Amino acid sequence: LPSERLHLQSADEIADVRWCPYNNPYSCPSIRVATPCHFGSPALRRIPLNKVSPHGWLARQLVLQANGMSGWYQILYYPLVNESKWIGGPDLKGTAGQWATYWLQGNVPLATLLRAAGLERQLTHDLPALVEGAIEAVLVGQNESTGQLGPYSCTWPFPTMSAIRALLLAAEGGTATSRVRIDDAIGKALEYLYKCVLEGSSAGGMRWPSFIEPLVEYLDTFPQPVHSKLFESAMQLAAAFRQTGVDWPTYYNQSLNFSVPFPRGAVPHPSHSSHTDAFYHGVNMNEGLKFAAVVGRVWGDANASAALQEALALLDEYHAHPQGTYGADEFLAGREPQRGTELCDVVEGMYSLSWSYRQLGGELLSLLDRVERLAFNALPGTTTADLWQHQYDQQSNALDAGRYVYCGGTNGAMATVYGLQPNFPCCAVNLPQGWPKIAMGAVLTEGVPAKAFVVAHLLPVNVSTPRLGSLGIHTEYPFGDDARLTAIATAATPLLVRVRVPGWAVGATAQVDGKRVVALTNGTLWEWHVAAGTMSHALIQLNPVIRVETNWGTAGSRAAAVVRGPLVFAMPVEHEVLLMQSPAEGGKCERQPATTPPACRSSDYSYYMLDNFTWNYALVLPAGGASRLKLSRRSLQAAAVPFDPKQPPLAITAAARTAAAWTARHVKPDLANPPPTSPISCSKSGACGDEVLITLVPFGSTQTRIAAFPWVDEASELL
Repeated sequence: LPSERLHLQSADEIADVRWCPYNNPYSCPSIRVATPCHFGSPALRRIPLNKVSPHGWLARQLVLQANGMSGWYQILYYPLVNESKWIGGPDLKGTAGQWATYWLQGNVPLATLLRAAGLERQLTHDLPALVEGAIEAVLVGQNESTGQLGPYSCTWPFPTMSAIRALLLAAEGGTATSRVRIDDAIGKALEYLYKCVLEGSSAGGMRWPSFIEPLVEYLDTFPQPVHSKLFESAMQLAAAFRQTGVDWPTYYNQSLNFSVPFPRGAVPHPSHSSHTDAFYHGVNMNEGLKFAAVVGRVWGDANASAALQEALALLDEYHAHPQGTYGADEFLAGREPQRGTELCDVVEGMYSLSWSYRQLGGELLSLLDRVERLAFNALPGTTTADLWQHQYDQQSNALDAGRYVYCGGTNGAMATVYGLQPNFPCCAVNLPQGWPKIAMGAVLTEGVPAKAFVVAHLLPVNVSTPRLGSLGIHTEYPFGDDARLTAIATAATPLLVRVRVPGWAVGATAQVDGKRVVALTNGTLWEWHVAAGTMSHALIQLNPVIRVETNWGTAGSRAAAVVRGPLVFAMPVEHEVLLMQSPAEGGKCERQPATTPPACRSSDYSYYMLDNFTWNYALVLPAGGASRLKLSRRSLQAAAVPFDPKQPPLAITAAARTAAAWTARHVKPDLANPPPTSPISCSKSGACGDEVLITLVPFGSTQTRIAAFPWVDEASELL
C-alpha cells in the first residue's frame, strides 16, 4: 500500500494536525491523510451477542473462564480492576489506568454469551450482574459538559477506546433504553476525543488502527446520516488518528524505502525508549494488523487485502512459531522456538485477524485458519486448564516455566511463571477477550439486509436472526472431526448457509439430509440451500490427516512440527509444580465464611522439569513424512475441562531417537537451545540413541513442552 494511494485529495484534509506523537520522526505519514470520503459496508457482520448461544465444550470453557482468575475474581479482588475509577473505584492504579477497560472488553461479551446460553446457574458468582454494574459506572462517570468518558483527559486515547468497545458490546445485550444511553455517551466521547487530537494533546501513535476500529463498529451499530455532525466528526477523528499515527502500510511494503527496516530475525538489544523499536513491539504489531481493514473500510483502498497478506508473509518468514504465534517476547524475536510470545499478542492477533476478515472478506478467508491455530493451541497453551493461572510469555519449546526463565527478550524474571500478573498486568486483563470473541464470531451474516449465514468457525453454538431463521452446530471440533448442522429457514425466505472449509481440509465432505456425499474444496465456503419454511440437516466431515511441517525454526534448520487439523501436537515435559507465593503477586485472597480459611486460588506457580526426564528427541521420519505417526483417540468428546492435560482426547505416538547435538542450558531453570539442523545424521557413534516411541498431545493441553523437533530421515539412516 504505497502511501500515495491513500491520499484521496479531499477538500476536508485535517490541516490543523501539524505534529507527530511522542516526537517520533517515524510516526506520521509523509503526506496529508484525507478525511474519508468513502465509508463502505463490512463484508460480513456479527450476530448480536444475545442471539448467540454456546453449548458443549465451548460453553464449559466459557464457564471456566467466568469462574476463574479473569472473571469475577478480578472485579472483586484484583486492585488494578476493582479499585479503578473507570468503574467507580477510589483510585487509578498502574502505569496507565487502562486495566478495568481491558477487563470489560472481554467480560462484557462473556457475560452476555453465558446469559444467552442460560448458564448463569453454573457460575460461582453473578458475573453478568458485576459486568452490568461496571458498565453503569462507566456511563455515570462521563463528564456531561465535555463528553470526557472515564477518568482520562486527552493524554492517551487507548483506555477510552477500550471502554467504547465494551459499551458497544454491552449494547448488544441491553434494553432499548440502555442502547440509547450508550449511543449518546459514545457520540459525546468521540467529539471530545477529536478536540483532543486537534489541540495536540492526543494522537494515534502505534495503535491507530485499534483506535479507528471502534469508530467503525460504532457507525455500524448506530448508523448516522452521512452529512450529520456526528458522522463527520467520527470521520475527521479517524483521519486525525491516522495522520498522527505510524505509517504501517509503508513499513510493510518492501518495495518502498521506509525509514524503519523490517527485522529479519530477533531484534538485537531492543528498548522501550526507542522510536524504531516501537514498530517491533509485539502488541503494537498485532493491534496494528488492523491497518488494512481500516484503510479498506474507511478509505476504500482496493489494495487493502493484498497489503495485509504481504505483511503476514513477512512475519511468517522471519518470526512465525508452530502454534500460530510470532516470536515476540515483548519485541519481535525471530523463529527460534525457545523464544517467547506474550499472551496479549495471542488474543490481540486473534481479534485483529477475525475483525479484518469481517471487514474485507473474500480472499482473506485463510485468516480464519490462523485464528484457529492461535485459539486452539497458543491460547490454552499459556494458561492452566482451569483458567486460574496464565503466563506472560509462552514458548514452543519450554523445559521450565518459572522464575528466572529468560527467553532472550526484555521481559523480566517472572515472564514464564503461571500466575495472576507475571511480569506486567496487561495480560491478566487482556486474557478475557480470547474465548468470548472467537465464540461471538463463530457464525456471521452476509449482506444488508442479511441474506446468508456464514459459518466462520465450526464451534458448538446456536444462533438465530428474525430474517434468516436459526442455525445450530453440534460438534466436538477441534477435538472431533465432524460437525452436524441444523438449519431452519423462516416461512417467508429461503436460507443460504455458507460453511468455511479450512485450508488444511483437503479431504472434507458434506452430506445434506442423508443424501449424496459431496467432496468439498478446501479454503472455500461451501454453500447449502434451505427452502423457505423448512428444516434441513448437514453433516460436515473434515477428515484431517496427520501432517509433519518441516519448515520451523530459523532459516535452514527445518525443525518439524506435528499437526492434525488445526491442532499442533507437542511432547509434554514432565515437571514438578512449586508454589511460589499465595496470594499471587498483585492479588488478594478471596474472602470466605468466617469458619473457613481464606482461599487463594490466584497464586503464582513455577513448573520445573524433572531431573531425569529425557527431552532432546529427534523424530524418525520417512523422508520427512508422517506415515509412522499414529493417532489414538482416547475419547469421543472433549474432557469436562476441555484442555485438561490429564485427559487429552487425542494423542499421537511417534518414533524418536535422542539427539546428542541438541543441548540445553542445564542450570536451573533449564532453557532448550534451538534444534540442530535437520535431517540429523546418526552415523557417528553416540550421535543418536535407540529408537523409542514418544507420545504427543495437543499443544493446548501442555504447560511445558517440546513442539518443534529436529528429525532423522529414516531412509538415509538405512543406507
